[in-house]
Amino acid sequence: IVKQLGEQLVPDEVTALLELIKNSYDADSSYVSIEINTNGEYIKENVFYPTQKGFIVVEDDGFGMDEKTIMKSWLLISYSNKRNQNGPKEKTPDGRTPLGEKGLGRLSTQRLANICEIFTTKYNEKGTHIGFNWKDFEKEEALSDVIIKYESFDSKKKNGTTLLLTDLNNSEVWQGKNLEKFKGQILQVISPYKENRPFEVYLKVNGQTIELDKFNEGLSDLAISNFTFNIKNNILSISGRTRLVKFLGNDLDTKENYHNFVESDNGKKLYEYLQSKISDLKKSENPYFINFERKFDIDKDIKLEIANGEKANPGEFFGIINEFSYKQEQLKDEDSIKDIFGKFENYKDFAQAQIGIKIYRNGFAVLPYGISENDNSNKDWLGLSSSQTKTTFYDLRPDNVIGYISIDEGRNYELKDKTDRSGLISNPYSRNFFTLVHFVKDQVNLYQRSIRRNYNDFISTYKVQNNGIKTVNQAFKELKETKAKTEEVKDDFKKSKSLVSNAIKALDNTSNIVKNDPLFITNLEKETAKRIDSLTEELKTI
Repeated sequence: IVKQLGEQLVPDEVTALLELIKNSYDADSSYVSIEINTNGEYIKENVFYPTQKGFIVVEDDGFGMDEKTIMKSWLLISYSNKRNQNGPKEKTPDGRTPLGEKGLGRLSTQRLANICEIFTTKYNEKGTHIGFNWKDFEKEEALSDVIIKYESFDSKKKNGTTLLLTDLNNSEVWQGKNLEKFKGQILQVISPYKENRPFEVYLKVNGQTIELDKFNEGLSDLAISNFTFNIKNNILSISGRTRLVKFLGNDLDTKENYHNFVESDNGKKLYEYLQSKISDLKKSENPYFINFERKFDIDKDIKLEIANGEKANPGEFFGIINEFSYKQEQLKDEDSIKDIFGKFENYKDFAQAQIGIKIYRNGFAVLPYGISENDNSNKDWLGLSSSQTKTTFYDLRPDNVIGYISIDEGRNYELKDKTDRSGLISNPYSRNFFTLVHFVKDQVNLYQRSIRRNYNDFISTYKVQNNGIKTVNQAFKELKETKAKTEEVKDDFKKSKSLVSNAIKALDNTSNIVKNDPLFITNLEKETAKRIDSLTEELKTI
């Protein structure tokens, strides 16, 4: 039963590791350090199960546990002091709302390894060391018959916990190509945004440090469009910024239009035109060109479900959506690409590996939103690809956006995970949450269409006003047309020359017949022959 619980509630190694990190967060830690070593032997502490090849160590500086807490809480599988079915969970001493659920942390150790040892210390108390083998639970009929090794020790730390896992299961998960896969997964389930991550997470696998902060402000600053939104006091605020190069098209004509009618005055006339058409549009500071901000009253402007006689408010939350370009011409003036990524291709690869809009609860991803290995419907849970094909090319596109929505266990306690961590439980609060997020997406797309449509109108209007100015492309077209006409004239000339040559031969033959037979020709025929000779000479000069 214990094994089945672990397999059902903790489906994979990434989920298991995430639950252990959440346990450290719930213990008010300022950090959690994880080391995974598939070949080495742990030698930092005196252990109950020595000479085990490979280990996982999870260490934090949280408030720790004493013997009573371990026996009552950690070793009692059905117990969880974090539960509160009727409202928000009780906060920790430092004011955090616990993230862990239903004792998944202890079951996660079973997913990762067979042997589990804990070294833990409450503030200024003696340390407690326990150890057991999960395989023993399969041998004994009663859980109470499983032997748990125990001892107290003098801790070098004032407080904190070190979890040691040995006799690893599936050690190949942390090796070779699987390691690269794991790195990509862990970078997605732990927020790479410092402002959205509540404490430090350090991770090392087989001596290689995985930098969670590699996705930094440098990449965000390269976005060609940036949108932020938040809900506070029942008001939804949406703002956005757009770079001028957003209007650079793909084909030769649209690029020429941009270079000749927009880039030439750094967008001055374009801004004046757009501002006259879109009332809430404002000039933005570099590197952005324009910006807007719109506010909506949730009670009046958005239709939400009712629960218990009132609108089921999911609670306050905020988010960011960044739109990226993979066209080098649009980012040619960005020195930070070389400084941060080395070359454009590295920037492109890194950005494309992070695509998707994720939901983070206190810095930890709510699976599977925006995260998927095989199912693109999870990565594109907002349906961006659908709006792209059914409405307009100018909408947000799933392959070009990176962002997140930040929710909080305390403020958004009605947004609950499914037991298997495969999404949010469907209820009026979660459905209203998704309604609000889709509303944000729709408003952003309306803005995108509006500025693009008005840009196209501006180009058409400005080209008419300046019809004497030829773009390079227009000049090139005229040259091609002139060349084509010249070729046609050359062909006609060749045909005419051939016809004239044939006519000359025919006339010569006629004239020779008359000259070679003078006895039988009349005076009229002689006169005609002279005229033929004269005409022949004129044709020869042509």
